[in-house]
Amino acid sequence: MVRSLVAQFNGLPRTPTIPSPGGKVDNVWYFDIRYDFLEPNPSHVLFLVQPKSQSTHLERLPLRIDSTTNSVHFFPESAEDAAPVVTEALLHSFVHNLGRGSNASSLGAPWRLMTEESALAAVVGKALKKIGVGAEDLWDVSVSSQDVAHGVVDDLFQRKWEALKRKAGYVDRAISALVPLPNAISFSSFSFRPPAVPGSDSEAALTCARHMCNAQPQLVLYSEKNESDYMQQNFGQRLTQLNRNPFRAVKAKADAGDLEAAFDCGIRYFSGYQCTISRKKARHYLMKPIDSPNTSPQLRSASHSALLQWFTEASTTDKIRSRYLYMALHHAEQAIFEGSKVAAPGVPPASPYVCLFLQNCSKALAEACPALGMFYPMIKAELDRSEESKVETSAKLAEKSEKHPNRYRCANEGCPIMANHGRMLRRCSGKCDVDKKPHYCSKDCQKADWKRHKPFCRPGAPASFEVAVPNIGFASKGALQIPVKRADGTMGSFSTTSLDPTTLRELKELLDKGDTKLPSHMSGIELRHVDIDI
Repeated sequence: MVRSLVAQFNGLPRTPTIPSPGGKVDNVWYFDIRYDFLEPNPSHVLFLVQPKSQSTHLERLPLRIDSTTNSVHFFPESAEDAAPVVTEALLHSFVHNLGRGSNASSLGAPWRLMTEESALAAVVGKALKKIGVGAEDLWDVSVSSQDVAHGVVDDLFQRKWEALKRKAGYVDRAISALVPLPNAISFSSFSFRPPAVPGSDSEAALTCARHMCNAQPQLVLYSEKNESDYMQQNFGQRLTQLNRNPFRAVKAKADAGDLEAAFDCGIRYFSGYQCTISRKKARHYLMKPIDSPNTSPQLRSASHSALLQWFTEASTTDKIRSRYLYMALHHAEQAIFEGSKVAAPGVPPASPYVCLFLQNCSKALAEACPALGMFYPMIKAELDRSEESKVETSAKLAEKSEKHPNRYRCANEGCPIMANHGRMLRRCSGKCDVDKKPHYCSKDCQKADWKRHKPFCRPGAPASFEVAVPNIGFASKGALQIPVKRADGTMGSFSTTSLDPTTLRELKELLDKGDTKLPSHMSGIELRHVDIDI
């Protein structure tokens, strides 16, 4: 296919200038890659421009993907990743006369090519030479000026973008105006987060099992106790599964078409369990269940959720590039959609990873993507449901804590731990009245507070401690929680259903100091505040 395309391209006429409505112009063409995030079929696109005549052409990437199909498979993370697809699309565009039709005069092949980014220019030039393009001038792709890239080119893409939005159905001008213009992709300015190489097989297995569990959609409603029991049981089953199935056997099954094994293999490449961490291979295997028509909705939902992490954990900073954000949103939307097919009626099917992503990014998403509900209706519904649930939970907790203020916060002076259910804290077993009994997060806190409480531990005595729980909302049922101060000075919270009180207090001390580098015994905890880099 490529060999035939190269032969056709080499046979095109090629001149230093070409005709235009305003007279002859230099036969020099600019190109870049952008990400068209318009749902339901997002894709990367090649944008070609002749700056002086203002002739333009748009080509979906990779080739042979029509406008009714998404091309989420193609997500180049480097200029080297992009070069083969871009090179083929460049040749295809000129061989087919930039889509002008058979009756239009032929533009021929370009005399020179240029692009904004030096890394892309270098690898595309090498690729053109490698596949056999005869014109040596095209092997040397030049770097365009900023005036071209961010002046003429962006203005011309704005026109194309308006047409794309109309074609996708966004015809209302007020709504269309909320949809931002995609920029040319810059590969060289992006640095990847180095892989967190596990210190041991056991640590890698724990990380792998955590990824597997957190990617699963919620299918049924649990009571507070049953939810905790289910999470522990599921985690244990995943660990057993990992230990019983060596990586080589899992990979062989995945390569033979086993979709559950493909999910397992993708998570292992993401975690580094019995293999070397590889982002590219992790995504390759996690896409297999998404692509197959034989995948169960539950497995497809879990694969989308796992890929959500793949996109949000890419950068070395806590800023997420816009195309990574939109692809993450695409996977989050699909994860909820697939989960809703098998979840019991009334059950929000979002996985823990989807919930965490939306919780971390909700404010930034509202600012960066005001048309969120238009592109991602299931995400919008989940955000609304989550907010309503928090308000309802906070109201109930405020009412309960007003009636029984001692019950929902550790009574030991200085301990910040709170709970949203009375059973989460231990109650004094002494002779003090039931409504005056202090509650504690641990035996240590109860022992430390005994000197103060001892004089009050008798019938008819007043409470030794009385304070209402701050109304900062709980993310989970049956959780312990600490208040934390955000970087902007506002108060937030950290909830957990699995950490012990000692670790939770230690975590608060670190967060209050602004330290997000956690000690080794907290390696399973993820702390991320995400900003969006548009």
